[in-house]
Amino acid sequence: MAFGCTAAKNFTYFRSKDPLENFRIKVVLRKIVSSSSSVAMETTDDEIQEFKWQLKLFSKNEEARLTQMPDDISLSLVERQRKQQLLKQLSDHNGQRPNGRLFSLIQGDGRLEQLLLNTTALTNAGKEKPTYVSQLEPTLRRRGRSRGGVTYPVLEKPSEDQRKQNRLITPHRVTMVIMADLAPFNSNHSDEHIIQVIQVDDSGVIRVCPDFNTELNSWYRIENRNQEVFEYTLEHSSKAITNVDLNRERGIVSELNRQRLDQLSSALGKGFTPPPEVGLLVVTVGQLVSVKDFEYDDLYVKVTLHLPNGWHCEEFEGQESSLYSQICRVRSDYMVNTANFALPLEFTLQYRPLQVEDELVLEQPTLFFEVSSIDSWDRHRIEGYGYWKFPWKPGMVKAVIPTWRPAPRSYWGALQRFFIGGDPALEDVLYTATPPDSQGDHLAKYGFVTETSGTITLHMSLIHQSHASQLRYGFANKAVTLTTDAILDVYKKTKNKLASTLRPAS
Repeated sequence: MAFGCTAAKNFTYFRSKDPLENFRIKVVLRKIVSSSSSVAMETTDDEIQEFKWQLKLFSKNEEARLTQMPDDISLSLVERQRKQQLLKQLSDHNGQRPNGRLFSLIQGDGRLEQLLLNTTALTNAGKEKPTYVSQLEPTLRRRGRSRGGVTYPVLEKPSEDQRKQNRLITPHRVTMVIMADLAPFNSNHSDEHIIQVIQVDDSGVIRVCPDFNTELNSWYRIENRNQEVFEYTLEHSSKAITNVDLNRERGIVSELNRQRLDQLSSALGKGFTPPPEVGLLVVTVGQLVSVKDFEYDDLYVKVTLHLPNGWHCEEFEGQESSLYSQICRVRSDYMVNTANFALPLEFTLQYRPLQVEDELVLEQPTLFFEVSSIDSWDRHRIEGYGYWKFPWKPGMVKAVIPTWRPAPRSYWGALQRFFIGGDPALEDVLYTATPPDSQGDHLAKYGFVTETSGTITLHMSLIHQSHASQLRYGFANKAVTLTTDAILDVYKKTKNKLASTLRPAS
């Protein structure tokens, strides 16, 4: 009993969208006997059997072995199931098997596993088991093997079939084997031969070996040990789908496609929201990656978004423009104490310019960071302050933000920070940078003692959306243009006012 369809070229491949429960194979088996003239050939009665997918039909030897097995705990689960199936078939057919010579091996049968392995024993031990390598051998790629010595292993111009055969590992397949016992009915021995092998992989591809008979008078021939010749045919006998079922299935597929299109349309939206005619839309997506080199453990970060005049944020419309991160433990990364947050940050900012007389300089939105620590004793400490201004140009930005914190003014302050916490903190986080109400470009911190603290790593991606006329020279140049136009407008108004004052009275 040999598995003669191991080569990929002997298999015929099919692809079907129909459930495998509807798959049917009709097998016709007959024996050829010679007539008295020794020239003409006669045949015995045909044995016709239709097999469903994973239908178990038992052979004569399996019936004898399973009926003699005792019903005890020594039987495996598969053997118990097979015995129950056999008893049910015998009871439904008055104590006889529904099949004659033809039977099947399905997934889970131990004989099928040994048949697919197709291994050869290395010793004469009767209890030798397949090795681990031999069990995994069927899952390897079936590359062409040369029998005539060493050849160049690389195919310079592989064919389409070779590329499909060698590029992937063989997928998992479910197997069913149709077999025939060609021994005489009155014999106590078996003579089993493979009729057809059917395998279905995870992608739904069906492969059979040998192929179904296409011609009416074409028969496969096999010979048993007694040199008796048998013929058989293989026919795909699955029922074709009716027009009513076909139309219903097409309607279901069309409905599923329509629902999917509706779902995509609802997710994407029916229209494109245009940018404002005057102004700018800034979409920012990024994350607070990590903080490094801070003094204590159990860190968390408060992020505050400051919007100058003319800016609006959709996420914080009418709410406090602050958010908090999770509490993160610190670990040593190459001798650097690092707390990895990966806190997502997403802002949709929109700028609408105000009147020229009210706003002469376009300011950038700013993110303020306040890093703090809190331990298991609820000791709260300020670890550092930092800020980051939104850049004028769109694109991806990786920023490392330095921080500082107020320093204790005395030894008592240092002891308080160590034992009970409670550092001096800023009442307004905007004083980390230059606040809006400051007179000048720099903030005077005379007498304010600070210490350098750790760093904050920030990754941000910015998209600017505006009309082409405003993005012609970039948003930075647009800010200068707005400022220049405002100055020229004020200069013209002042010049006209001075001219009207110096005009002589009539």
